[in-house]
Amino acid sequence: EYHWFSTMYGVWFFAASMRAALSVLLILCVILAAKGYLKGILKQAHRYDLACLMLTFTIFWTYISFSQYFLIYSANIPEETFYYITRMSGDWAYVSVALIIFKFVVPFLALLPRWAKRTPAHLVAISLLILVMQFVDLYWVVYPAYNKEEVVLGLPEILIFLGFLGAFMWAVTKFLSKNSLIPLKDPYIKESMHHHVVY
Repeated sequence: EYHWFSTMYGVWFFAASMRAALSVLLILCVILAAKGYLKGILKQAHRYDLACLMLTFTIFWTYISFSQYFLIYSANIPEETFYYITRMSGDWAYVSVALIIFKFVVPFLALLPRWAKRTPAHLVAISLLILVMQFVDLYWVVYPAYNKEEVVLGLPEILIFLGFLGAFMWAVTKFLSKNSLIPLKDPYIKESMHHHVVY
């Protein structure tokens, strides 16, 4: 939909991408720590800080999304409103509600408690939910331009996603097998390893 534009779209995309990147980073850190590759490095305080950043970008993404919607809604200009009218009607309305619930409400409430930011299994589950909803969000942005009436998630979309996921996992494992996980020449490595959270 090249004729639709929003000055907040870039910030919205940045917030969503940062949130997804933090989720991937947290999952990788938990997996590598469980296999013993980050022994003595990844501590509870590091996971806590990553979870706090995830919560921050959850709130930031929601703020930007609501601001974009509210400005377009209040201006009521046909060149802008058609974007949301399409996504608030038909089967796409269910996807819109699912995004509100599972991309904001559930992660927000799940990351609020102190214990939640310190429990690896809980953080991995929330990270996976955020990644799934990131895929749904991008699908919600793109696909209504091709089919306004119904939501169709077919085999091509799933295979393309799995192809990119496989390429990403291959690149990460190849990089991690050739490079050190610990930046030994970093002058702040000792401070980072002894980082702790007092709150």
